[in-house]
Amino acid sequence: MNEQKAKRIYSAVRRDDAKTFADLVRDKDELSLCYGRFPLLSLCYLYRAKKIIGLYEDKLDAVSASEYVFAAEPLEAYQKLKAAAGKALRLYVLDGRLVTPLETLALTGDFLYLKRVYPNLKKDRAIKDSLDKIFKIRYRRPITQVDGRLEIGGIDLSKKQKICVTACLIAAVFMAALSGGGLAGLYGAFGFGTEDAPFKIYDGRQLAAVIKGGGEQSNYKLSADIELDKGWEAADFLGGLDGGGHTISLNNLDGTFIADLKGRLSNVAFSVAGGRALSVDGGIDITQEDDSVMRVDGAAFIAAANNGVIDNVTLTVSGDLTENVESLGGAFYIGLFVFSNNGEILNSTLDADVSFAGDGQGDASIAGFAAVNYATIKNCRTTEGSSIKTHNADVAGIAVQNYQDGVIDSCRNDAEIFQASDISEWSPNVAGIVLNNTGGVTSSVNNGDLSAKAENLGTDRVVYIGGIAAVQDIVVNSSNVLVGFGAMKDVINNGNLSVDAKSIGTDTVVCAGGITAIQRGAVEFSKNYADIEVAMSGGVAYVGGIAAHGNMNYASVNTTIKNSGFVGNISVNTADADASVSFIGGIAGYFYGAISDCYSAGSISSNNSSADIGGIVGLAYCYLNPSNLLSYILYYNNNYYLAGCGAVLGVAKGRNGSNYFTITAENDTGTYACQTLEELKQSGVYW
Repeated sequence: MNEQKAKRIYSAVRRDDAKTFADLVRDKDELSLCYGRFPLLSLCYLYRAKKIIGLYEDKLDAVSASEYVFAAEPLEAYQKLKAAAGKALRLYVLDGRLVTPLETLALTGDFLYLKRVYPNLKKDRAIKDSLDKIFKIRYRRPITQVDGRLEIGGIDLSKKQKICVTACLIAAVFMAALSGGGLAGLYGAFGFGTEDAPFKIYDGRQLAAVIKGGGEQSNYKLSADIELDKGWEAADFLGGLDGGGHTISLNNLDGTFIADLKGRLSNVAFSVAGGRALSVDGGIDITQEDDSVMRVDGAAFIAAANNGVIDNVTLTVSGDLTENVESLGGAFYIGLFVFSNNGEILNSTLDADVSFAGDGQGDASIAGFAAVNYATIKNCRTTEGSSIKTHNADVAGIAVQNYQDGVIDSCRNDAEIFQASDISEWSPNVAGIVLNNTGGVTSSVNNGDLSAKAENLGTDRVVYIGGIAAVQDIVVNSSNVLVGFGAMKDVINNGNLSVDAKSIGTDTVVCAGGITAIQRGAVEFSKNYADIEVAMSGGVAYVGGIAAHGNMNYASVNTTIKNSGFVGNISVNTADADASVSFIGGIAGYFYGAISDCYSAGSISSNNSSADIGGIVGLAYCYLNPSNLLSYILYYNNNYYLAGCGAVLGVAKGRNGSNYFTITAENDTGTYACQTLEELKQSGVYW
């Protein structure tokens, strides 16, 4: 089994990307994959890859252990197992001890599905013994395995747990009295506040009492759909709220549902319809690169701040959004789910058809899940058919800012994203996943088409548009010490990029990159399948299949693109060709850093005959060699492109300091032209 292919299958499982999985898994060897201790079906259960399971469960279970084709065990899979297994992890420390599918379901606590598939999945005496041990060690529950069925017993409460339950009951009675309802109407016989027996909530008044009371660190579950209207008062929430699959309709609310989520919100759908005025629900101070502090105000629908867990939550929102601030003036960010994320947002979905207009006087931005992310957004997606459209406000599918400790993993944007601007001092930013990334973005995909239409661009204004990120940057403090830098790995862009820019000033710039517009940091194992189309009246264009403009910019940061590829078309057309400058490359428009093991199978065209077009890079920053001859040391190695792509050489032009040089075939280092696509595929870097 090809190691690279095994990694791609694993990535498809993590994203529950059934289409990619189907394209990759075509024969018995691939169905028989076993990643260390994890057979492929176990891995699907571990990551709850429901789409793949629905299509391949029977085929994967039919593979016997003697047929397994082994691949390297992903570290993240082990860490996920460790977190789920608790003390039961000791059952799997011996070499060769597999985590079978039934055991995986038991370890992850998916009891309902375990009982459902138990009669059908393969099991022997060893697996049955392991299930007994898991339930005794991990859950202290007895199980019965008889007649092809599995029965899971109850859990005995310790003395400490019984005291806790009693205290929760007393608190429930007190809260019910305060809210004007009786014990029978709210708690009492309808729950104990434990995770297994949460308090039941039936109407908006009861829900309001729970949120206003902070949740009392107890557990609650909706027993009906609920509508909330004006008069709602958001508060900090420390408990656990399980929606039970029900919907909370946020009607006519200016603010957010929860002020600061410190507990858990799960299995619930939120619905927001019609035009909505968003008031400032919270604000944070953001330390800039020079240690100055910028105050950012913002708004959200579900939580102003998330310091807990949001899991399996759906937000459906439509209409025109406005802000309740007299003037944006400073920074104003909208995260449709949360404003500031310091916890986890997991397995959640956004269905959006919204528009938002800024006044062009400050920094206005909007994104689907978080305005600012300091922690984890994982397995989240916007739905196909969604759209987020803005006027003089920057826009991205998942997050506005992903900071140095932030992780965006296995997320997907299917929404169409569009920004129009008509203010001369505005620089539009558009991205499929994140506007500004100084953290990590992994295994994420953009499928949505991205557009930026800029009228009246003034002097020194810039359009940034990237399939995954608009800007990937570094973070240094006032002492010039590096404290973080952006990295993207296993990301894919399928959404076409379109820019229509009209200038009224001088030195206007368009940066359009299939993965990122501006890059400082690392891009690895990433691919852009989409087209990039730029139309502009004049100025400078940097356009690349992966990155528009890559700049090392800091001595200890290696700005790199590795093992990445471009398969699409790039078109750059300028109304005034003589007054325009274009640097276009299959991988990067301009690059100061290292590019290795990359390929471009795309085509490039421009109506500007003086455009610098390279199969790999349009403009490369070079160092003169020690002899100071007209040859250059390029940080490029083992890169391939199609000879008929529209470029003469792999690197079109070189730059040393302020001096620009035409690259010649003799020093076109590390790039190789292939005459056909088949030849390129045989290069060893194509995937």
